[in-house]
Amino acid sequence: GVVSPSARPSIICAALTQWSSGRTRLALGGYGKSPMLAMDGTEAEGIESAARNAYHEANDEWASAEYRMDVAAVLAKRCMEAI
Repeated sequence: GVVSPSARPSIICAALTQWSSGRTRLALGGYGKSPMLAMDGTEAEGIESAARNAYHEANDEWASAEYRMDVAAVLAKRCMEAI
């Protein structure tokens, strides 16, 4: 089928890596022109807050900032649980 340009999904993606030293890096995508680094620290403390903060102004016609903040936090938590 044909997808119109206005039918853009409000998909959010998260990628997380954690080194044996505890250093943790979280990248989020789905808003803006490219993924963003939401967290790069020496530990994973506050990863959900970092994810929420990264999208605090991510409001557009496809999704509210609140929606993206909530989903980003859930995905960050799931990534941590999967490591």
